Amino acid sequence: MLAIACRYLTGRVVAASDADREVFAYPPQPARLIMALTAAAHEGHAEQDEFEILARLEAMSPPKIVAPAVYPREVKTVFVPINDKVNAPWNRSKQPRFFPSAHIGDAPVRFVWPEETLSDTESAALSKLLRRVVRLGHSSSLVQMWLDDQPEIDPSSSADQFQFSVYVPDARGEYRFRITRPGTVNRLQSDFNGKAIDRFAELSMDLEIAKKNKQKKLANERQQQLAEEFPSGQPTSRRPVIRTTQGYRKQADPSSTIVDETVFDPVIISLTQIEGNTHHLLQSLHLTRTLRQTLISYLGSGGDEVPYWISGHNIDGRPTSEPHLAFLPLSHVGNSIDRVPNDSQGRRRRDARGTRVDGHLLGLGIVIPRTIDDDDRGAELSRFLVEDDGTPRRIRLYGPHDDSNRNSELELQFEDRTRPPRAVMAETWTRPSRFWTTVTPIVLDRHPKADPRRERVKWRKEVASVIARACANIGIDQQPLAVDLSRHGFLLGVPSAYRSPGQRTGSFPQLSDLDGKRPRMQIHALLEFETPIRGPVILGAGRFRGYGFCKPIRVQH
Repeated sequence: MLAIACRYLTGRVVAASDADREVFAYPPQPARLIMALTAAAHEGHAEQDEFEILARLEAMSPPKIVAPAVYPREVKTVFVPINDKVNAPWNRSKQPRFFPSAHIGDAPVRFVWPEETLSDTESAALSKLLRRVVRLGHSSSLVQMWLDDQPEIDPSSSADQFQFSVYVPDARGEYRFRITRPGTVNRLQSDFNGKAIDRFAELSMDLEIAKKNKQKKLANERQQQLAEEFPSGQPTSRRPVIRTTQGYRKQADPSSTIVDETVFDPVIISLTQIEGNTHHLLQSLHLTRTLRQTLISYLGSGGDEVPYWISGHNIDGRPTSEPHLAFLPLSHVGNSIDRVPNDSQGRRRRDARGTRVDGHLLGLGIVIPRTIDDDDRGAELSRFLVEDDGTPRRIRLYGPHDDSNRNSELELQFEDRTRPPRAVMAETWTRPSRFWTTVTPIVLDRHPKADPRRERVKWRKEVASVIARACANIGIDQQPLAVDLSRHGFLLGVPSAYRSPGQRTGSFPQLSDLDGKRPRMQIHALLEFETPIRGPVILGAGRFRGYGFCKPIRVQH
């Protein structure tokens, strides 16, 4: 058994959730441990044997996490003073910041690999590396780490259950923690860009000294070197982003929930709009189709074969029956509704909290099937998403014609900000929930036989049955407990699924309008499940083009 113990020296943990910076995040995730060890190795000029054990550690299977009980504190809003008081405008607004924290006491957090063992040499190297670590995550979360030989916590013990929680890897667990894989440490080093930063600082210092000492020849040489080696100016570090995740559940916890997953990976590749015209959900079908065509064209421009899981077609050109990339509209819509499913009073459904919600797009998303290996994903998509130097690539798309009959343009960029808008955060669309409702209409796989006007009840049952099969098609094992149907969206900002007689605008175009085939019925739906489902949930015949895209919601009973 291999176990790493981590004690918080101040008895306090400071950690914010990636999904919401006001929410306390606990326990520390496995990827955070590797990041802390990598930082310590470079800051402390670690020896070769320490880097070797770090490389082995990053490639291990996800560990158990034995976490002591914590007591979260109230989160206060803090306005951090600006640094440049002289040059900054006097009326520049201060941005609020949050430092969610909790009391943890002296009990250590343990990362446990039950099946792993280290040799004496490896143990010595890892012990040296652990002694270098001073913080885990936030700079105020000061820690002490060591190799721990204490037996695992017994989850069947009532005393241990009261004091500790044991999180074990489980693909269907309700928690989603970031983990590492081979190559993570190298990527962290590349993102930090330390050698380039040091080289730039060295040349800049030589240049300043040469100017001060009036050494004109040396100053010109250093100026030329800076221009040749750094044509874009001063190099910077990139914020490290680890997107590989693993499901976890609490061991021996009867209240721990098993979460169903779909065939799609919960990590959404978000492309944020950085320039161009404002677009709306009604234009999502055109934009997702354009993004798909742009991606396939770019990857195949050098004569390379585009994999089936990207193109959606086999080598022979026929559509694949396997899951493949789905393209999604990431929009500003409501979060909750005020009626439970199958409301008998028929009152109009409104968002309980939404204000100024108009359904405009903040970007587009790409979703990958869970069966695709991480290495294959990176090899194919990274060249489309990032430049050779690792900076996000600007992706230009042409939207539908505007009022002047000209193509509207927009530029997208891979989202890597510390605090992006919630609409482009994966957690907004994938968090486990029992209630899901459509943001874009579900295109039915089969046309109902019942007449929706004369046989309303029968028609609703038939449509609900088609939607239930659509759930099974994306890997959801359970049938919906209830399916509520509507022509109008259930959330603020969501347009109607189809046009009513006399309606000219304000509804989604039919999927078949672009294919030239017979129109298929499309409808908005609110679904309730017995146990939580982790997204993304994308249902129906248009799921790979962004139709049938659902959002997890709160239902106010």
